[in-house]
Amino acid sequence: MRNRHRLVSPLSVVVALVLAIAGLATLAGPVSAARKASVTLKPLPAQSEVGKKVTLKGSFSGGRATVKLQTKGVAGGWRTVAKVTTTKQGAFKKKVKLTTGGTTSFRAVKGSAKSQARTLKVYAWLDLATQPFYALNGPFTAGSSAGIGGRAFPASIVGDESAMVGVRTAGLCTHFDTWTGFLDGHGPGAGDGVQRTAVGTLNAAGGVLAETQATTPPGPAKRVALSLVGSHWFVADIGIDGTSTPDTMTVLGSPRLRCNAARLAPFVPAAFPDLEGEPGPI
Repeated sequence: MRNRHRLVSPLSVVVALVLAIAGLATLAGPVSAARKASVTLKPLPAQSEVGKKVTLKGSFSGGRATVKLQTKGVAGGWRTVAKVTTTKQGAFKKKVKLTTGGTTSFRAVKGSAKSQARTLKVYAWLDLATQPFYALNGPFTAGSSAGIGGRAFPASIVGDESAMVGVRTAGLCTHFDTWTGFLDGHGPGAGDGVQRTAVGTLNAAGGVLAETQATTPPGPAKRVALSLVGSHWFVADIGIDGTSTPDTMTVLGSPRLRCNAARLAPFVPAAFPDLEGEPGPI
């Protein structure tokens, strides 16, 4: 009897190969998808202010999921500030409140996938009385409320009849403002003398960039403001002129600076060798 060989249908071979490939794809699919999962975060505005909210928008390639939104400030270290659930398409959008001044970064995180960090400048109004200012010609009191023309000004600086204060802005600040006048109950009578207030900014070498002056007689407080853009140092020189009333004190009512910082660096007296004061606040 002649041997019969079993013939394999070409069609069955094709079907077997297709099923085998499909099986391998099923096994490799989740691993490949996990490796390729990514999360993105769109660019942020260049700057904002403490108290405002920034909108974080991005996407996750894996579809619907919970994404962590993290921030890192000048203190360093990432921390989670919010969690957001994406849409079926993986998109997300969340508003986060800015609570601390200084350059701040944000990123989105899902498992091992991390977005590119996005950064913005966060400006805050800093009370000069709480910053490491430099005081020349004391004594000084800083941080208490002061009355000028019947109006209370918190976080004020009160000094001798001739005084100077300085602070290191280091290119971080944009504006300064304060109120000047005579302390309630401690000033001269109407028409007797003025408080002279001169404020100015200096560059890194100590050269004058800008300055403004104001004279305030007894009565309502007067606002004094100055741009700090591009400055490395800020100095305020205050004094009492033309009064016969002894022991009249100078005052800066609620002096503050708008800066991309939570706290300024200490004033460096070595940059101004003629100064013989002491670090504040006192």
